[in-house]
Amino acid sequence: MPNNIQIENGEVLRNERADWPTIGFNLNKEVSISNTYLTGAFVLQDTALSLNGINVARGSNQLIYYNHFYGKSTNTTETGFEAIIHPI
Repeated sequence: MPNNIQIENGEVLRNERADWPTIGFNLNKEVSISNTYLTGAFVLQDTALSLNGINVARGSNQLIYYNHFYGKSTNTTETGFEAIIHPI
């Protein structure tokens, strides 16, 4: 089971583990091994909220981005809030 950042057709399946290197391949089948860092934010008018993860279980006071790779439900509890967004 892959244990670090995963991207399929340009869409992120899960975010990186900063303590593990990542292996990647470009279109010329050249390999790269390096540490990766993914950052992102949800911007609403003049406020930017940093993402804490992608397709992972949400902890207390965290903003997690879920897409179809996570499954049919985010399992958000009554202590959470969900919104449908469209990345740009």
